[in-house]
Amino acid sequence: MKPKDLLRKIKGKKVLLLSVAELEPLLNSGKIILEKDTIVNGKVRILKLEGSILFQEITAKDELALRKFTSFKDAENLVNDRLEVYENMWNGCGCKVNYYE
Repeated sequence: MKPKDLLRKIKGKKVLLLSVAELEPLLNSGKIILEKDTIVNGKVRILKLEGSILFQEITAKDELALRKFTSFKDAENLVNDRLEVYENMWNGCGCKVNYYE
């Protein structure tokens, strides 16, 4: 999918779900600003794509979930929240990530 098409699809959506096969073209089209390995469920990333800030993660259902943010700081806060939840999973908290809200 071309960057402009992706940005048009994500506009106005909380989360855009794509196939995991679309991850590599997305990474090739954008610039990775921040990347963290969750150890539990792959990497979470903040990408810059044609001036837009995107947060990328893989869901438990093996979907590529994208969110658009207006600032790097807001996206970074979500990265930190995700890492905290995954860290707590190691402690047996029974917590889960809600990828769709």
